[in-house]
Amino acid sequence: MSFALDNTSDELNKVVIEAGRTKDIILMCSTKDEGNNQGKVYPADCGMDGNTFKIAACDGMGFRASYAYAGAEFWFQGDDIDTDVLGLSKYQTRISGSSVATAVAAGVASLVIACCRLDGNPITVGARNEQVREWFNRMKGKHNPTRYIKPWEVFGQKDKGAGNDKLLPRKGS
Repeated sequence: MSFALDNTSDELNKVVIEAGRTKDIILMCSTKDEGNNQGKVYPADCGMDGNTFKIAACDGMGFRASYAYAGAEFWFQGDDIDTDVLGLSKYQTRISGSSVATAVAAGVASLVIACCRLDGNPITVGARNEQVREWFNRMKGKHNPTRYIKPWEVFGQKDKGAGNDKLLPRKGS
């Protein structure tokens, strides 16, 4: 969800908890772009711990954007993103923000789920939040003290599709 609200309601809390717990829906939630001036933000702070993924923007080098919330769980590239890779637009083609990073996070989560399924190790229904969170943590890399997610740490930069199982070990391995 690429929006952030200052207030919540019982109904919003109920819907977010039900989506994450009962319906096993992964909820990527943007944080507000107010730096460390941010208090609670909804729907990111709805429900219980682990029910939502709090996402903030960073630049292409993994440095948290100055406007992004330092307390976010994961940082995805969302600063100065080119939206017109074909060069056909007459309008603004670079965008920034934690909402942009949240869209990237949702795409990476979808890719993880699809690759796991294709590798014969589907994400377990009822445990999607925990398993996607585990994959995101792997994407930080072994020596990364930040919350910067680098999908190539898991997917690799070459040799994919060449029969090596870099993404997931086979069952029983």
